[in-house]
Amino acid sequence: MRASSEVFVIRGRVVTGRRSGLPGVRISHETDLSVGFTLSRMDGTFDLLLRYRGDKVKLSFGKSPFLFHVQEFPVKKKQVSGVKLEVGKKGTVRH
Repeated sequence: MRASSEVFVIRGRVVTGRRSGLPGVRISHETDLSVGFTLSRMDGTFDLLLRYRGDKVKLSFGKSPFLFHVQEFPVKKKQVSGVKLEVGKKGTVRH
């Protein structure tokens, strides 16, 4: 079992269907709300500090009027790659 003090940073980007960054998207761990949340920056990029608890992490993404979205990402060597969400015209999310 790993100590709860082991942390890592997830970096990613949320984009629109036209590939431009989507600011103001709230990103958080799906179940561990004690680590807080972050908002995507003007270019859609974000950084989120999380506790290391295994080989997968589920992140929650939300911004009105778009649909709320939860996505699972693999964790390898305390790094997550491929965190990129595309939000379509009607609030659909592709990843």
